[in-house]
Amino acid sequence: MFLHVTVIKLTWTLMLQVFATAVVYKFLSFAKLGQPIELILLSTVITIFLFSSYLSGKTLTRIDFREFSFFRPSTQRFVLAKHVFCSLIPCFVFVTIFAIILLIAPRGVVSLSFMAVIKIHLIVLIYILVGASIGMLGWRIFGHETLATLFSLIVWGLLIGSFFSLVPIERYVENLTSYIPLFLHANPLIAVCHVLEYDIFRTPMLYELTPISSYLFTYPKWYLICGWQVLIGIFCLVTVYPRLNYRVT
Repeated sequence: MFLHVTVIKLTWTLMLQVFATAVVYKFLSFAKLGQPIELILLSTVITIFLFSSYLSGKTLTRIDFREFSFFRPSTQRFVLAKHVFCSLIPCFVFVTIFAIILLIAPRGVVSLSFMAVIKIHLIVLIYILVGASIGMLGWRIFGHETLATLFSLIVWGLLIGSFFSLVPIERYVENLTSYIPLFLHANPLIAVCHVLEYDIFRTPMLYELTPISSYLFTYPKWYLICGWQVLIGIFCLVTVYPRLNYRVT
């Protein structure tokens, strides 16, 4: 019975992730931000991030922290990490299935190398954990999984859309060359663009809305961007734990 319920919940969550990915893809496609395979990958990254944020917040909401009072602090952290990690299993399954599909798809349909798929898979796995960390911080602030997800969406929205702030900056600075790398490093989607060798800023909409394409620049390495995201995740975890400890006591 337990296994049956678990399979149903997993299947339902996977279906929701597919639907959410399709919605995000439709939005990106409407904005004409790239080719179908590029938009599918970006949509998957965004969807997985939001789901991991929601699932981690939902897990914290359901935990009875009074039970933690019987454990030592180190044990409390371990138990909490186990609960959150288990809640992220649907995200890990979804990403793994997606990576397998990319690997077995005919090269005429998906022109991605084996290493590109592996790198993207690793990027998304990292973002799952980062999303969960930011979701936990959102739950720490608001105490509800939906608000935690909205908080995560705002955080990533600010990071992804930060390059739009170059428009007003350009009015006061003659050359943005030294500023552009800062905004590229902050944008988590640039990691995927680097792996795909995909210049998203030369798509019609962003070419008109941002000044970046007017300058010579190189995309940061994907692992550097992931490194910044990991630091954000660590900061969120360090911030979250004292609040959890407070609830226990």
